[in-house]
Amino acid sequence: MAFVTINGVPLTGFLFSQLSSVSVTDVAGLQSDTVDLEFAGSGLFGSIALPQPGAEISVALGALGKVRDFGVFIADECEESSPPSTIRVRGLAKPQGTTASGMGPLHVQKSRSWDAGQTLGALVEAIAGEAGLTPAVASSVAGLVLGHLDQIDESDIALLTRVALGLDVLVKPSAGRLFVGRRGDGLAASGQSMPIFPLVRSNVSRWSVRRSLGERAASVVATYRDLTAADEIEVTAGSGEPVRRLRGTFIDKASAQAAAEGELARAGRAVETLEVGMPGNAFVSPECIIMPAFSLASAGRWIAAEVRHSLSSGGFTTSFTAERANAPPAEG
Repeated sequence: MAFVTINGVPLTGFLFSQLSSVSVTDVAGLQSDTVDLEFAGSGLFGSIALPQPGAEISVALGALGKVRDFGVFIADECEESSPPSTIRVRGLAKPQGTTASGMGPLHVQKSRSWDAGQTLGALVEAIAGEAGLTPAVASSVAGLVLGHLDQIDESDIALLTRVALGLDVLVKPSAGRLFVGRRGDGLAASGQSMPIFPLVRSNVSRWSVRRSLGERAASVVATYRDLTAADEIEVTAGSGEPVRRLRGTFIDKASAQAAAEGELARAGRAVETLEVGMPGNAFVSPECIIMPAFSLASAGRWIAAEVRHSLSSGGFTTSFTAERANAPPAEG
């Protein structure tokens, strides 16, 4: 089942009957979640008004009475074509411009500086407030202390992207929130564990596991400038070979250590990928924990990275890719 509204008006009657497919792609990290709507109709279809860019689209999908609200998407592309007569609408979860509810853009270039010593949580709170979004920062990363940041002709989302890559954290504008959390931990913004989905072969329509050398690194070295000693000092995450050295010099030891640990975690995750197609389950989402028992190669703990939910005449389906998880957080 699907429930769709555009600028608060539910799709009902003739318009809803012409809705041939709904797909929501949910992605971990900086890529924007998307919704794709496709309408198919006859000559009467020309009377349907296309949403304007910036229109707010709300989508909920589910089956067997269990429905998940995917939140608000912003209409970004609208296309009408023929034959056959078709209208396609794509919406993005992160604001691309001013919307009906006043959510501000994250993509406008700005020039300013952020003082050293500010936490990641404070930075996200400030940017989210300016954009009209609700900050949602996991406790595991909220207290990370940042060095001095210069934002010169750079958008807020570009700044957050730069910071996130250095710390190996997720930054995700979605459903009116600006979420930041540790990548691969399987934790929600509240710090609670994400749902666990055990899977066996009978639960899915297809699956595969791919292994590669990836960008494996046994240890990562970063350098920071010790102003007191007037010297450059190295810090290391991990041990052994191969060794990867990060470019540039960090402002302090904490920043260098965080960057090294983030790069070590990122390099280790890319080695194995799990891909699954299954009957629709709207509650599978990025960062949820997947526990498959398809084979020895698939066994273990995985974290969903990209999830696609599709509803059409062929039924409701879910497909996703997942990466090997970090070690589970310690109890207590």
